Amino acid sequence: MSDFNFNGNTITGFSESGKEKFKLNKDLILPDTNKDGAKITEIGDKAFSTELRISGAKDTLKNKDSAKQDPKLALHSVKIPSTVKVIGKEAFRNNLLTKVDLPKGLTTIKTLAFNNNKLEKLAVPDSVTSLENGAFTYNNIDDLILSKNLKTIEVAFSFNNLQKLIIPEGIVKISDRAFSDNKIEKLTLPSTLEYLSGFNNNNFKSITIPKSVKELGLRAFERNKISSVVIPGNVKKIGKSAFGNTWHDTFLTSVTIEEGVEEIDKYAFSQDHLKDVQIPSTVKKIEDNAFSKNLGHDGVVYLFTPGYKNLNNIQDSKYHVVNPSTIRVQYKCGDTILKEENIAYKLVKVIKDKKEVQERKYFHIGDKGISINPYYENNEYEIIDKNERKVDLKHKENTLIIECKKKDMVDELTIKSIGEVAPVVVDVGENEDSVKNKLPKTTYITDSNDKKHEDVKLNWKLENFDGNTKGEYRAIGTFTLPQGVSQPDTPLELKVNGRIIVKQNLTVENNKWDISDFIFGKEVEIKDGDNTKKIVDERIIVGFSKLGEEKLKSNKNLILPKVNSKNEAITRIENYAFKNKGLETVVIPDGINGLVVGTNAFEGNKINKVYIGEGVKELDAYAFAGNKLEYVEFPGTLKKIGNHTFADNNLISAVFSPETEKIAIDRFSFRDNKITSITLLKDVTKVNGQAFEDNKSYNSDGKVHIFTKSFDPNDCNQWFPNSKYHKIIPLK
Repeated sequence: MSDFNFNGNTITGFSESGKEKFKLNKDLILPDTNKDGAKITEIGDKAFSTELRISGAKDTLKNKDSAKQDPKLALHSVKIPSTVKVIGKEAFRNNLLTKVDLPKGLTTIKTLAFNNNKLEKLAVPDSVTSLENGAFTYNNIDDLILSKNLKTIEVAFSFNNLQKLIIPEGIVKISDRAFSDNKIEKLTLPSTLEYLSGFNNNNFKSITIPKSVKELGLRAFERNKISSVVIPGNVKKIGKSAFGNTWHDTFLTSVTIEEGVEEIDKYAFSQDHLKDVQIPSTVKKIEDNAFSKNLGHDGVVYLFTPGYKNLNNIQDSKYHVVNPSTIRVQYKCGDTILKEENIAYKLVKVIKDKKEVQERKYFHIGDKGISINPYYENNEYEIIDKNERKVDLKHKENTLIIECKKKDMVDELTIKSIGEVAPVVVDVGENEDSVKNKLPKTTYITDSNDKKHEDVKLNWKLENFDGNTKGEYRAIGTFTLPQGVSQPDTPLELKVNGRIIVKQNLTVENNKWDISDFIFGKEVEIKDGDNTKKIVDERIIVGFSKLGEEKLKSNKNLILPKVNSKNEAITRIENYAFKNKGLETVVIPDGINGLVVGTNAFEGNKINKVYIGEGVKELDAYAFAGNKLEYVEFPGTLKKIGNHTFADNNLISAVFSPETEKIAIDRFSFRDNKITSITLLKDVTKVNGQAFEDNKSYNSDGKVHIFTKSFDPNDCNQWFPNSKYHKIIPLK
């Protein structure tokens, strides 16, 4: 008794003697009565919370693991008496509890009561009727049983490790962010649920929305792996960012919205891959940016209402158009189609911010008298009647045929444009002949019939090239016109401009690093039949050992080991493992197959050279952000570059292996650099539209040019071709 302070039936914390005992004993057993023998019914606000103190930690909540308390300052276990009805605000916050048995008579768990512990399993007794915000956030809970007498689930379980979850019948509301940032893949929801939200940043691949739900809340299923969803008519409002997606490799490509839905809020379906969506007659309001940054038709989602009647006067926006209509214009000579184009809008001039700009004005089903001015340039055929045509748009797709005939005299074919070529990157020491051999051998030209002529051979000349000095050099590739193609009245220079980047070789001196210089091992979950169990995976590098920290003082050039002390191949470099260590060079050796470099692993160093070996599979968010890199080369094994991975460097060159395939380059991956172009020869999973934001490109359009052989404009494979920051340039 003497070790605790009381206020009536409430334990308020340790007494002075209790504080002394706590220094030696971190396992707490609470009394069930006070000094007067009255039953304890409440644990007071902040009664046994501890102040979070971590040496050198700044942004503690950025990484859940680094936010845990020092073991010398925190409770390791607690036994709560069966008499307790209420657990107060922050009562056990910032401790190291791995388990807690909540008494069966407990009714209330207040705000942040067990926030930031290490709880793994949790059963909330059926007596609990009030569970407040933050009560169990920032734990390691993977197995959760909820009280059957809760009506609302507040923001109580975000930032855990939940994979499977049962929501009991009787729950009416799941609040925004209630279960955010977990690992839930599938879930059966109760038939009593009316407000559904709280599952952003999980691993759902599908979801069935109960017939009882009236509203989908803020970020309800944002950032999951859902590719298609049905919104039943009982849902009246689809909330802000409900199905937005910004980082996973699986995007929403299909949505069915049933009759009964009335409102679609801001960003509800933003950054997905929707193209055409059927809108029921009951929808009265769609926010302008509800479908922002979708794949769409050139970035615009087509919305169609029943019978193509816009009874609720839903307005077009920058990101969607209601009941659009297209005109397929076919230029034909007899039965031969010479040219075909689809027209969906006309450009109109408007004043914005006191400047005249052009905007798209889309055609709609039912529009009449749409003007089409035929235009077809060809050296062999010409339009019979060049007068303006008027078209009434009766359907989603309309066809206009323009009759052509053969010219009396065939015109000369002339050159119209010249294809660009990708730059090359070489190491210091390469001679001129070797560099010429690496430059593209051919380009293509387009003639006045818009036909491409491939395999136009280039003859290269280098200007002031010095292979022994790093920097950028110019090359001029000249060519002769293919047979049958001549110069126009205003001749073009028959040349292409090439760029050669000479980079410094990666040399690391005083680079002796041993296995003993590193700490290995992190607790992970593995499947064991239908269950999961936790083990320590010693194939994960989590940072420097004390020996490594000492060596780092005189050696900033890091070479990572390929194996641990058991000769097991490394599988992962853990999040934050080498952040802010003052490193100048990093070598990840070849042959570590499937290696994942975790988030922020090398962020905030002074790294100016890096070698990423063959075998590396993923570079996660912020892995090399905030360094001094100028050049980087990627192995053919790489499949993912996460958001901000190389942001805020000095990159002028990013070279991908010719074998790189199915890679995903995420949002802001290369933000704030100086990259002009990259080359991706094979199929790509995605290149996010903002991957190259704020690069100081030397290209005339200010965009990073992505040279590729695999781009199909009719099936752009998640490229976001309408990006403000990159341009796709097909190679031959």
